[in-house]
Amino acid sequence: MVKNGFQHQLPKDLILLAKSGDMSALETIYSTYIDASYSLSYRMTFNSTLSEDIVQDAFIKVLKNISTFDFKGSLAGWIRKIIVNESINSMKSSHQIKILLDNEIADRQHSDLFSHKWFFDLNELDYFLEKLPVMSRVIVLLHEIEGYKHKEIAEIFNKSESFSKMILKRAYSELHQLVKAQENNACI
Repeated sequence: MVKNGFQHQLPKDLILLAKSGDMSALETIYSTYIDASYSLSYRMTFNSTLSEDIVQDAFIKVLKNISTFDFKGSLAGWIRKIIVNESINSMKSSHQIKILLDNEIADRQHSDLFSHKWFFDLNELDYFLEKLPVMSRVIVLLHEIEGYKHKEIAEIFNKSESFSKMILKRAYSELHQLVKAQENNACI
């Protein structure tokens, strides 16, 4: 059985073949990571057509730039980063994401962000994520599900780490309110 997704690491010889332009190796890379790429993009955008376009554009970049892949990290991580960047850039250009200024973030109250791991237990995580504002959803996905550090997220958005932390804090609060509202409706 072939494992697909970002957790699967392809052999170095296959990547070297792809770097030299071998079509079979490039097809293997594509088939290994296409579903995980679409899934990640979709969970960020909740738009199937947009996600298909994002993944197509991202894989064009992967194929064009595979020769520059330097093995400093995993190929899966490199592709995942391209998918994340393409998704964010697409949402920025369609004005789905409003970037707050750092001083708007600094004016907000800070508290412990990491005591809210309860949302991992949600049976309908995608349902609740879809209800969040786009920026909140993206930060939750990147930090909590994809494992990005606040510093990495800050670099993606060209912002400070407090930007990522504040958006995550707000997203936790919104998720908590959504869950409570659903629980209250279920009790009625």
